[in-house]
Amino acid sequence: MRIAIYLLALTCFFCLNGNLLAQDEDDGKPKVYQLSGMVLNKSNFEPIPYATVRIIHTRRGIIANNEGFFSIPVVEEDTLIFMSLGHRPSILIMKNYLENYLGDKKSPYVYAINYLQEDTIHLQGVTIFPYDTPEKLKTALLAMGSQKTLEEKYAEDNLDPELLDDFISNMELDNDERYIVGRQIYYQQYQQKSMMPVMPLFDPVAVYRLLKYITDKAKEKREKDLNYWED
Repeated sequence: MRIAIYLLALTCFFCLNGNLLAQDEDDGKPKVYQLSGMVLNKSNFEPIPYATVRIIHTRRGIIANNEGFFSIPVVEEDTLIFMSLGHRPSILIMKNYLENYLGDKKSPYVYAINYLQEDTIHLQGVTIFPYDTPEKLKTALLAMGSQKTLEEKYAEDNLDPELLDDFISNMELDNDERYIVGRQIYYQQYQQKSMMPVMPLFDPVAVYRLLKYITDKAKEKREKDLNYWED
């Protein structure tokens, strides 16, 4: 009885839309096909209700009914994608499908059955801890955050200062390392040398002349101040 109702509905649908599907072969427009069919589960061949049928790179699409039936207008260049929650998406390329279509290729009505494979989703396990107060939960979370992974523990052990000092003191330098260390030492000495203030050489004659010049100037000024009335 249900199949008879579907066939009657399909007949009415195609009769009402027959004029829309008729194309003039001379107008240069692509031929429109009315693609109808079912979306079934590949494992048990049961209909998948409310599966999504969408044409890629367009805004066209429909949703199958509760029995998995769908019907959508398409052209030869369309690519359809069938999707449903809990199933892997399936692709239908109309050009390839029409080339291998066993029905009447001249008819604007095309039929297809699309199968979707169930997709198994593995969720990570959830551990429930019996913390009856927020303080206990907070303490437990802080303790969990402080736990270090094995890689972090190895890295911390390898970067121990005492262990590094022991390596440095006992490992011999190769030629490249000796060259690098030598350049660093030379650069440090050069920097320290360039930062030292330049000390002038001690010249006794110059010091004597400076002291004599200061003494003569002081004497000349003193005599001028004491004899100002002689003018």
